[in-house]
Amino acid sequence: MFIDRDQGPFEALITYLRNEMKVYPHFETVHDELYFAKELEFWGVPNALFEEKRLISKLPSDLVKYLATEPVNAKSEPLYRWKELGPMSIMDIMKNSNESNPIIFGDDIPFGKA
Repeated sequence: MFIDRDQGPFEALITYLRNEMKVYPHFETVHDELYFAKELEFWGVPNALFEEKRLISKLPSDLVKYLATEPVNAKSEPLYRWKELGPMSIMDIMKNSNESNPIIFGDDIPFGKA
């Protein structure tokens, strides 16, 4: 069987899929990463890293920093819970939101899957 694809991005795609899409490849240049993203798009493979970057770019930077930063001056129980859960992932927030359960930031601006 012959598959007419560029070797580098296609090889990275195969490796990515073999690792159950849990190990994102390291790229030497931004162009290499872009070619890989295009290869994922061509084959219909979701690209969680690019999607997370796209979602984060829509949020206020202060909010992104707040969700990823350990709370300051928190009482012991909330701090323990934060350490148990770890930093908030924008992708996890998005996966758990929908039209009937939107996430509201600031001035009643819904942010969900819709």
